[in-house]
Amino acid sequence: MINNFGQTPSQLLKEPHPLRLSLDKALEKMMKSDHKKPDLTMMLSELSTFYVEITDNKHPMVFLSPPRSGTKGLLQTFMTDDTLVTVCDNSLIGRHSWLPYDRHSNKGFTLEVDQSHILLKGKKDPSAYPMRSSSYHPSIEMNSHLFAVSHDAKYLFTAGHWDYSVKTFSFSKNKYVSSVIRHF
Repeated sequence: MINNFGQTPSQLLKEPHPLRLSLDKALEKMMKSDHKKPDLTMMLSELSTFYVEITDNKHPMVFLSPPRSGTKGLLQTFMTDDTLVTVCDNSLIGRHSWLPYDRHSNKGFTLEVDQSHILLKGKKDPSAYPMRSSSYHPSIEMNSHLFAVSHDAKYLFTAGHWDYSVKTFSFSKNKYVSSVIRHF
């Protein structure tokens, strides 16, 4: 507590600084706390691969946006999930739910594939796609540079369309909400 101006830090701080934890104890304390997700770099030796089928072999994925976990409060960490956004070469857009750490799952994570991908496997009719991107310019090969996702994963920004536009797709409205033309 400051009694008057001009006090030195040693006069202000009566209790000594706590001792630093060793690396092992710090890791143990971090892993025991439930409100923090474990850091992936601390468990590189325990990583394993899992195969999750999102699309068929005929339509490969051209864009995949991994979940971006911002700073979340304690309740937000447990009650909300992250979003994995995918775009296939047939312009099918998917928004998948991703829970990155689940102690009860044998995989360590939970991925719920977008229902539009599950329902449309094997369908050939383009009108059957509920979340389909618009037409692209014929000279452009679809790749990941044409897409970007907003930080909250509510919007998908697409470029390279036939009318030289950049468009914004809203996941909540399931349609394009804006278009800026002549941006090739």
